[in-house]
Amino acid sequence: RPKGYRGPYLQWLEDNIAPQVVFEVLSPGNRAGEMTRKYEFYNTYGVQEYYLIDPDTFTVDGRTQRAGVLKAVEPIDGWTSPLLGIRFQVSQGEQVKLFQPDGLPFLTYSEVVAEWMIHASWLSDWQPNCVNWASTQVSSKMY
Repeated sequence: RPKGYRGPYLQWLEDNIAPQVVFEVLSPGNRAGEMTRKYEFYNTYGVQEYYLIDPDTFTVDGRTQRAGVLKAVEPIDGWTSPLLGIRFQVSQGEQVKLFQPDGLPFLTYSEVVAEWMIHASWLSDWQPNCVNWASTQVSSKMY
């Protein structure tokens, strides 16, 4: 498929090719049976890396394909995904942290919103000055 926005991965629309890496993030609505069926599906169809993140218990179950079977990554703390190059930091009692291949952390939703608010504040402070400057530039060129 072409690059760009892809939406959900639908294996039957991808020539029945399984995704290489799967991240599952548990939510209160997940059921054990549902998660077991999904895991068995991924294992059967050859997913190369599988990560199950539980934000309530601050745990990650990481698995990689070895000898045709998804096997546990031990220890997951400090593990770097062979396919994605992202690193996991899992400390007991602390939120799971993921780091990009360049070492920068992936931001949480709250952190992204906080950064956006800083930029929005900066822009709102500067916007009137920019509008005034632009209007003087346009006015001076018109006459």
